[in-house]
Amino acid sequence: RFYAARGMHGVLVYRPHEVFSADRQLQEIEEHFRESIVQLRQTIDWLEKQEPVDSQKMGTFAISMGAILTTILAAVEPRVKASVLGLPAGNVAEVIMASQDKAIRKRRNAFLSAHGWNAQQGLQQLKSALVSEPIRFAPYVNRSKVFMIMGLFDRVLGVRNCLALWRAMGKPSLAVLPTGHYTAVLATPYLKITTYSFLRRKLSHV
Repeated sequence: RFYAARGMHGVLVYRPHEVFSADRQLQEIEEHFRESIVQLRQTIDWLEKQEPVDSQKMGTFAISMGAILTTILAAVEPRVKASVLGLPAGNVAEVIMASQDKAIRKRRNAFLSAHGWNAQQGLQQLKSALVSEPIRFAPYVNRSKVFMIMGLFDRVLGVRNCLALWRAMGKPSLAVLPTGHYTAVLATPYLKITTYSFLRRKLSHV
């Protein structure tokens, strides 16, 4: 609504429903990533056909898992001219195995128990299954088209993993919030203005 009120077309893209649980295969995480990227590209296909939309001036704004996926999108989709990546991270397997988030920790422990794996075995299995690791794609992202946001006290993704992705992208523009992952919502007024300014500036020069 904030962007639309200022003359930008906007569309919300909901990812395929996540069904990760102890009785699922690790390969389904990779499949979920791929399905999500295909869905995002299909959305761009649809937007190109909408008469009021300038197909040469399309950008993205995503948060958390959405930002992780949008990092990959920025690397493979030349039609995206600007990307705001809010609270993303690289090393997804390490994020899953080390996150302090209660929901992630609960699923992780149940999965390890169901397969009889220790933490190191689980990490290796995740790394093998997850081909679409954003850090692998990061070098192919044009850093001049990216504005990244991270929380200095992010215990869900881990600051180290956030910085690893930032470095892999060539150190694009970065805003560091004095917050955790979820408490970053307190910075919403600031983020509205800064992300709008970034997108407006980048897309106006396309």
